[in-house]
Amino acid sequence: MAVAGVEADASGTSFTPSQASLEGIQRAVDVSSAATRGNYTGPLVAAVTFIPLLTTSSPSPSILLVSSLGAVIPPPTRTLYCSTKAASLLLYQALSIEHPAIAFTSVLPSTVEGDFRASAVDSGP
Repeated sequence: MAVAGVEADASGTSFTPSQASLEGIQRAVDVSSAATRGNYTGPLVAAVTFIPLLTTSSPSPSILLVSSLGAVIPPPTRTLYCSTKAASLLLYQALSIEHPAIAFTSVLPSTVEGDFRASAVDSGP
């Protein structure tokens, strides 16, 4: 909700302001597009590019997805980030079923301390 400029109280039942503005809604759309491009479309393009190449050129084809623990254990306030990471994880899980000759591996590192989260696309305005 913060990405749209709306803050919930501790119980999650009251919001300030009470409604998202048109600008806030547009910001949510823009931010979700950016998160989707990086966290879902990027891995999709990599898969579409490399699955045919690896299948025909490698005796032991394999693909690694470096994702985030947030894909399976979403922390508060990181909804867009975690949902797009989860989408790419499920994409690669489905691709592993469709392409059993390729070894698919996913690495899900946890959060690290630092300024990385401060620059998140899904942080508030």
